[in-house]
Amino acid sequence: MADGCDVLVLRTTDAIAGFTPRRTVADQIGAGNDSLLYLKFLSWKGMVTVQPPDGPSRRASSSAAATTPTGSTASWPART
Repeated sequence: MADGCDVLVLRTTDAIAGFTPRRTVADQIGAGNDSLLYLKFLSWKGMVTVQPPDGPSRRASSSAAATTPTGSTASWPART
């Protein structure tokens, strides 16, 4: 069993008192950002499984069309 923790210690100089961040956390929260949907985030993290959208079923190509050099099908004259 492994119990532990991570520690990060930073040492600064007195110059830190004069530092002003370009954009504060409050400014970033106030601006908001809705571009990443929460469900998409959860799917990236592997926390949910998203079912692909239902769409029309795809027709399988005929074997003749798959073997033609251009990949096109033959055009037959109409019966009269």
